[in-house]
Amino acid sequence: IGHMKLYFEVNEAYSEELNQWFQEELKDHPVFGPFIAQQTPQMLAERNRLSQEYTREAIYDGQWRPYITDLIVQGTMYADLGLEFRDWYPIIAQAKDFILPHIATYFHTDHTKVLNAMNGLNKLTDFAMQGIAEAYFIEKRQKTEQLDKKQAALIKELESFAYVVSHDLKSPLRGIAKISEWLEIDYADKLDKAGKEQLK
Repeated sequence: IGHMKLYFEVNEAYSEELNQWFQEELKDHPVFGPFIAQQTPQMLAERNRLSQEYTREAIYDGQWRPYITDLIVQGTMYADLGLEFRDWYPIIAQAKDFILPHIATYFHTDHTKVLNAMNGLNKLTDFAMQGIAEAYFIEKRQKTEQLDKKQAALIKELESFAYVVSHDLKSPLRGIAKISEWLEIDYADKLDKAGKEQLK
């Protein structure tokens, strides 16, 4: 927790820059870009404020429930947005690359604190990604199951439709076959060889 506190100290000091960087980096992202574009600056600011508040409460007060709930909401949202989870890792790596120089600058004379803050960053990121991933995959699995059920119902409906169509087609074909037989019998003496072949 001590290492996380050191990281969070830096995060708070540079939170405005970090949030601006995230928005700039993600604005052209195929999934996050449209999502961010739909948010007003006030909504984004409130989202960031809550995220900071939950993280602070978790690290400093041991109140992890709101933080974990927020991770679950994020994971569920990413699944609903259609984000592939593997696409999230490069963004996290870029965010780390962005914050690492700030950690070094913040604790510039104390190399131990720099290393400990980096360790805190890694621990918190790993914890957050695990929470997000669990919620993400649960949501994905539920969506897949729902899709499978819909697909099974659609296949059953199509099979039923195919049976009805097949039955409806067979009925007139049987009638045509029967009439052809009658014509062949009733007009056998009037049909030439070609006519009989046509009826067959």
